[in-house]
Amino acid sequence: MGYTNYWTPKKMTSVDENFFKDAEKIINYAISNGIVLADGAGETKIANAKEAVDYEYNEIVFNGYKDEDYETFSLSFDGEWNFCKTARLPYDQVVKAILILAERHNLLEKPFNFDGDKGEKEYTNALALYRKALAD
Repeated sequence: MGYTNYWTPKKMTSVDENFFKDAEKIINYAISNGIVLADGAGETKIANAKEAVDYEYNEIVFNGYKDEDYETFSLSFDGEWNFCKTARLPYDQVVKAILILAERHNLLEKPFNFDGDKGEKEYTNALALYRKALAD
C-alpha cells in the first residue's frame, strides 16, 4: 500500500484562472528542477505544465514517469472525495504543492490530509516547492 494524499474539492463549474496559472508555475518549476512528470498513465513524459493543466475541463492530471509513477493525480472540482497514492516518489511533492495551492485558493472543502504529518520532509519539501515556484 502506498503513501497516500486525501482531499475533497469543492463542486464548481468554473475555477479562477489564477489558480491554474499558479499550478502551472508549480509544475514548471518542479520540472525545471529535475522532477520528471508524466501523463496520467505515467508513460509519456510531459515537457511543461500545459500538458497537465486543462482549463476547459477545470482539471489537473499527472503522474510520475515510468519507474517513478504510482497512481495518477487528478484534481477536478466535482465535489467528490479523492485520493492519490504516491509511495513517496518524487512527484508526491508536486501533488502536495498543488493541494497546498488549492487550499490557499479556498478550493477544497477542508484541508487536505496525507499519511504523515506536516513536520515530515514530504510536506516540508512540498511547501518549499510551492513557495519557490510562486516567488519567481
